[in-house]
Amino acid sequence: MGLDGVELIMAIEEEFRIVITEQEAINIYTPNDLTNLVFSKLRQNENSGCLSQSVFYTVRKNLIEIAGASRGQIKPNTHLSELISKKEQKKILKKVTTQLSGNQEVYLDFAKPEWLNYLTNLCGLSIFVICLLQSDYHLTLSIVITIIFLLIFNTATISLKNELPREFQTVKDLVKITTSLDSTIWCREDVYTKVKEIIVEQLGVGPNQVLPDSHFIDDLGMD
Repeated sequence: MGLDGVELIMAIEEEFRIVITEQEAINIYTPNDLTNLVFSKLRQNENSGCLSQSVFYTVRKNLIEIAGASRGQIKPNTHLSELISKKEQKKILKKVTTQLSGNQEVYLDFAKPEWLNYLTNLCGLSIFVICLLQSDYHLTLSIVITIIFLLIFNTATISLKNELPREFQTVKDLVKITTSLDSTIWCREDVYTKVKEIIVEQLGVGPNQVLPDSHFIDDLGMD
């Protein structure tokens, strides 16, 4: 698919808040084909409250705009660490989740790296053993001192929590916080009318040239 085709598909996705895969795009030859595909996705979204297509589109759009990821990189199972550098994860993920939640701040419990957890446990054990030996095996005192040390140590290292929250590891995890989606109900005639408008705008052809069975390449000059 050439540049015209890619831009047309992106405009359709933008308008209807759906996702059109590369395999689906390959099989689109006419405005009628495109209308049927779009309408089938909209009808699926209305049935049984399944909004996965719209949700994924919304998440992908935000990741592209805020994280600077490319469209092709973003799949439902793509790990967020592949899209956002560790240095930018806190800032970017905060912006993305806020946008997806309708400007409501989402609590992001970033985790400590494994090495820091090991260090914490090692230091805690060392403090406990030292206190136990220094206090002539006074168990209660040793435990209290160790707990106080761990509390201070955890507070001092809180800024080092830079691992993605467990609940937000992949792109599909972001779906859980999307609170509002376009619920417009389309009839097929309205879908075709809107598809035709987008084709005219994207391909620079006249409305009279766009017929249901016009071939995008042969009749409408799409590259």
